[in-house]
Amino acid sequence: MNGSIVLAPPQKNNTDACRCIILILLPMVVGVALWDKLPLQMATHWGVNNEPNGWMSRPMAVFGLPIICAVLHLFCIFATDKDKRKENLHRKSVAMVLWIIPVACWVCSAFTYGYVFYEKINVGLICCLLVGLLFIALGNQLPRQMQNHVFGIRTKLTLSDEDVWRASHRFGGWVMTLGGVVIVVCALLQWWWVIIAVFVVVFAATLVYPRWYYNQREKK
Repeated sequence: MNGSIVLAPPQKNNTDACRCIILILLPMVVGVALWDKLPLQMATHWGVNNEPNGWMSRPMAVFGLPIICAVLHLFCIFATDKDKRKENLHRKSVAMVLWIIPVACWVCSAFTYGYVFYEKINVGLICCLLVGLLFIALGNQLPRQMQNHVFGIRTKLTLSDEDVWRASHRFGGWVMTLGGVVIVVCALLQWWWVIIAVFVVVFAATLVYPRWYYNQREKK
């Protein structure tokens, strides 16, 4: 496959998937250990002013969130396994698909439990820094992707035209990496509305570019 690193052996993927499920469910152990110290209603969502604006009951926060994440994780595994072009998936991309939900689950659980004992935790700053780093990681992976239905800029044009796929992912890689750097800087400066604008620009650019590239190519 043009020297690309392809999907890891099925046995290894299954082992990694099992490890991820265990990690996703581990926050429940923390919740049980802290059960008597946790309030009946726990903050699970915060606004741009770093004030909580969404709550869940203690059982839902401790047990419900990890279980929901585990179900989403199983869905991601199922979608990856059923992709007819899964042999085109880069190994690092498979790892990102497998680990992004476990990491997100641990981050959410850390915020939920942490806010109980330390209300000054800056949820917005940490989230934006993590999202910025995720964008940078995605930007570095996009140009390495071959056509698949799981990871990448999946539009009708990119999935039907290999040239459009390659061009779109080269462009998308640069845009997401640059966007990630800007998000990290703006998070440190607490320019929250600029971060929202970056989100809109990055996603709009990556979705519009395939059609623009296709039209420019057809004019030649």
